[in-house]
Amino acid sequence: MNLGIGEFLIVLALWGVLIWAFFALIRWAVRSALQQFLEANREELVEIVRKAVAADAERQG
Repeated sequence: MNLGIGEFLIVLALWGVLIWAFFALIRWAVRSALQQFLEANREELVEIVRKAVAADAERQG
């Protein structure tokens, strides 16, 4: 099968759209998982940050 330049560019564009959609889906999934993790562990993370800030303030002054 011989593809001309026009057909080649169309196929290339379709592959580009498919690859972009795949990475967009991965990004959305990672963002959703991270958001759920942060919501589930909010209090623990706040406590960790408070301890770190207190330790840093104590060390500096």
